[in-house]
Amino acid sequence: MAPRVRPLSRGQQLLLQRLMACHVVTDDDLLDLYGHIKSSELGEMGQNLSNCLGTINASLGPAFGLEVRTVALGEKVAPPSGISSQEEDEDRATSSSVAKKNRSQRLVKYHSVVNKLSDSVSKKAAHHGPYARNPHELELLKVVLEKIVERHLDDLESAAAEESEGGDESGNGGSSASGGGSAQVVGCCAGLRRMECINLRTQLKGPHHNKVGLRDAERALSSFVAEGWLIATHKPKTVVTPSPSQDEEDEEGAAVKQDSAGTPSSSFRSHKRSKRSIDGLGVMDNIDAKPGSGNYLMIGPRTYMELPDALTDFGLGRERMPQFILHGSG
Repeated sequence: MAPRVRPLSRGQQLLLQRLMACHVVTDDDLLDLYGHIKSSELGEMGQNLSNCLGTINASLGPAFGLEVRTVALGEKVAPPSGISSQEEDEDRATSSSVAKKNRSQRLVKYHSVVNKLSDSVSKKAAHHGPYARNPHELELLKVVLEKIVERHLDDLESAAAEESEGGDESGNGGSSASGGGSAQVVGCCAGLRRMECINLRTQLKGPHHNKVGLRDAERALSSFVAEGWLIATHKPKTVVTPSPSQDEEDEEGAAVKQDSAGTPSSSFRSHKRSKRSIDGLGVMDNIDAKPGSGNYLMIGPRTYMELPDALTDFGLGRERMPQFILHGSG
């Protein structure tokens, strides 16, 4: 016998429709929408926003296997509008000092309708939402997420080494970046340049090899950002970058070589952050992101909500994963 589904009021339906259309909504924006709908007297809206979301979940779960999930992420991990140009121009701090600053990060709540019946990249809701996904684009998302987590782990290791060296020089001993300050930060603080993510299409293997072209990768990444799986921002302050080299200056005028690059010769986990070793593929080095969209991609709120198991499989510590905020309808 199918479970009984409680019908939603017109106001609750409008709130749900808007949330699904936006993919990911901040708590402030959803509160504004909730207040506007409630003042319009479109039926029962619950005692508050949390109560309203709980009522919606009571219907969504049994009927469609969906639910509204809420997580709280650090403002520096998932900034809604990216890092300002003023911050971009400031001198970069070392990874260890960034970790200390992140201890007091402000948390921002995000809401999204997610598929709770599937929790892996390969089984992601390809038919959930307005964007149809092919398996090759999903594999590209999987590789991008994995490389972002690898970059994050490299940054933590570098920060721990710097703290250890500083402790040895002062005689006070060093503290681990993965245990002390940085472990208190929620989420993955690293990011990849957009061109790096586009070039990762050449690393797809098996049935996905040579199935994602240059423009296909650009389009897929843009839609992943629009849907909240990734965030487009300016340079994350935890990304380790080298000082400009002659190689970088020479590559600025390089032409785009579509689908003709080879396999990178060095590992993404290398601590030598040279442009050639990071990009590896020798393509897209002279292409920037569209104005205002940000040149770096970070893990978005929706990925934490719908694909937490995939992130931990890639190596992101469970202590870094944000906790889900539950909504009661009682």
